[in-house]
Amino acid sequence: MNRHSSHSLFPAALIGLALLFTTATSSAQETSCVASGGTNCTFQIPDGPQLGLTSTINVPAASCARGINHVEINVDATHSWIGDLQLVVTGPNAATATLLSGLLGASPPATCSGDDVLVAFSDGAPLPVCNGSVVPSLSGVAGPVQPIAPTAGTIAGTWSLTVTDLANGNSGLLNDWSVDVVCNPQEVPASSDFSKLMLGMLLALTAMVALFRLRR
Repeated sequence: MNRHSSHSLFPAALIGLALLFTTATSSAQETSCVASGGTNCTFQIPDGPQLGLTSTINVPAASCARGINHVEINVDATHSWIGDLQLVVTGPNAATATLLSGLLGASPPATCSGDDVLVAFSDGAPLPVCNGSVVPSLSGVAGPVQPIAPTAGTIAGTWSLTVTDLANGNSGLLNDWSVDVVCNPQEVPASSDFSKLMLGMLLALTAMVALFRLRR
């Protein structure tokens, strides 16, 4: 084998190393209000100016081998004018975070006239954007108005979500919500990734042995 042909081994080595180091994954522990028997999980949101609806979940201690990465709050709500909604989460440590409040529409200062919310609020994600042409008009992953992290100082205990309708004339339901604890990546790959790990090791080892022989 000549020196030029040895260059073809580098892609194999890189692929092998990439496979080897991408097998570690994060795991999540989700506690859903409906599934866990929380309070007011599927309930009418009082029309403004009445007091909001408060729903609670009892979240167990997180079992993250390498610690907690972050916490996400998922909300599933039906409402005919989501710009009216204010969502506030409270952690077991009594710290609060406003997730959503008076979402603006396409023509500010008017609020979003779209229907329904199906969104995961996560610190660092882009701020929510109203898309009134589709239902749900707020979906995917969105950043909260205030950071969630301070509410997650203590994971185990009672979490609450307060949904307030800031105006009258439109109605809605809180269908479900959840607290998702996202763990740091696993140090040892999951069993389902074992074949990928073996392939990565084989490719990397083959390339390194061939390179070693070239230098002899």
